[in-house]
Amino acid sequence: MELVSKKALSLKTSRLNNLDGLRFEFDEGWMLIRASGTEPAVRVLAESGSRTFARSLLNRGMVIVQEAVKEAGA
Repeated sequence: MELVSKKALSLKTSRLNNLDGLRFEFDEGWMLIRASGTEPAVRVLAESGSRTFARSLLNRGMVIVQEAVKEAGA
C-alpha cells in the first residue's frame, strides 16, 4: 500500500484519509483503495453523483494499483 500511496500523490484531492486504506475525497465524490486483511486482494471503490466521474475514479484507482503491483514485482 505504500507504493499505492506514493503513486496516488498525483491525484488532485481535497482531502486524504488513510485510516482504513486510502480514501481520496474530491468535490464530486470519493475513492477508497483498501488492501484486504484476510485475502490477497486490493479493492477500489468509488462513489459520485455522476456515473462518469465514478467510473473515472475507478479506472484511475485500478491503474494506480496495477502500477504499484508491477513495480513491487520488479
